[in-house]
Amino acid sequence: MKRRIEDVQDVFLKQSARDGLRQEIYNLLYDEKTGLPASKYDNSTLEIKTDALFQFFESRQTSSVASWA
Repeated sequence: MKRRIEDVQDVFLKQSARDGLRQEIYNLLYDEKTGLPASKYDNSTLEIKTDALFQFFESRQTSSVASWA
């Protein structure tokens, strides 16, 4: 995720990039090998976890950019 965020310029400013990143987070969480146990998390919970991670990455990126200003 870190590499993806670094590779896409203004990833949080472009809606299509934001949507793509959110989908990548969801896919990572849903994946049987890398994700959460499917038997314990339904789609609604995965959406909540996805949003929480997206907001975390966005706030970290925003604070790191602000520190450079």
